[in-house]
Amino acid sequence: MSKTVSNYVSGLGRWIRRPFELKTRSCAAIATAEAHPAGVLTLRRKEFLQRLATMPLFGGVIYAGIRRQGGVSHEARVLARHVGPAALAGGLADPSPVKEGTAQIPRAKIGKQEFSRVMLGGNLLGGWAHARDLIYADKLVKAYHTREKFFETLAIAEKCGFNCQFLDITGVSWQVEYYRQKVGNIKFIIQANNNAKRSPQEYLDVVKQAIDTGASGFYMQGIESFLSKKQYDLIARALELGRSNGIPVGFGSHGLGAFKDVLAHDLVPDFWMKTLHHHNYWSATPGLKPKDNTYCEDPEEVIAFMKEVKQPWIAFKTLAAGAIHPKDGIRYAFSSGADFACVGMFDFQVAENANIVCDILGSDLRRERPWRA
Repeated sequence: MSKTVSNYVSGLGRWIRRPFELKTRSCAAIATAEAHPAGVLTLRRKEFLQRLATMPLFGGVIYAGIRRQGGVSHEARVLARHVGPAALAGGLADPSPVKEGTAQIPRAKIGKQEFSRVMLGGNLLGGWAHARDLIYADKLVKAYHTREKFFETLAIAEKCGFNCQFLDITGVSWQVEYYRQKVGNIKFIIQANNNAKRSPQEYLDVVKQAIDTGASGFYMQGIESFLSKKQYDLIARALELGRSNGIPVGFGSHGLGAFKDVLAHDLVPDFWMKTLHHHNYWSATPGLKPKDNTYCEDPEEVIAFMKEVKQPWIAFKTLAAGAIHPKDGIRYAFSSGADFACVGMFDFQVAENANIVCDILGSDLRRERPWRA
């Protein structure tokens, strides 16, 4: 064995052993993060960036090995039998970097803030992933997205041209540390629900803390929960809070009824967060509430309603929580009138998705709704 090959194999071995060597430090980081709101990054920034720089090579080696062994999973084969060979396209991610010469992901403004047309969803990174009836997926996603993996994913996303992610209001401390360690500068929009059942003033105080942390926007997810309590004054105050601080404020919901209600009360946001996906996938069963498999009950109704809305629209659940391929789901969202798309993605999907987004937005999209951003 030549010295070069020997060094390569030795280095590969160190990579494989690395997760086990970091176990003690990772546990310590979790304990520290729980004790201190802002938490700490377990790896020194220099070490983290060095590891990030070598990732494409490592990913390519593993991918090539799987391909040589014909390693398509049993699950993927079963899915392919039901929905066709195209389903396998999402099974093994393309480890190649963003295509050489590909244009930067287009950006547009909501108010004074500029965002990439596709932004990273927060469910996967925040531990809120949908699992349908897979009882282990919750723990799996949370175990995968360690603090280090969270930062790694954002750093790759920035490199590929995504400039914004969505964060649950409880996850701001991770973003603080991302900035503090100077890993990157990705923007974030806060999903400001009130699941904690705070009083109106407490709710506004928490949102203001997120703004002071550096949020580039926030939206009142589950706007219907505010409406059910007739908190119209709180909604108006939230709109004023964002605008007085120079950031856009949105309303978010899975259904259209809430949007019609706020408009009837002359409450108009700076942007809308509305689910959109078609029903052409294996497990789609609209109408079976509260089943975790359909997130846009009537896409045609949504498209018709949003066509008349003048403010920017960010479509989310565009892939039906992973059931629709990005090539299909993202194109459907933009051709149906969305101005932006919120797409959850793992680190190994980011580069492939960046290429897909650029291809779609660089093509001849036929839209009836004009771009509102």
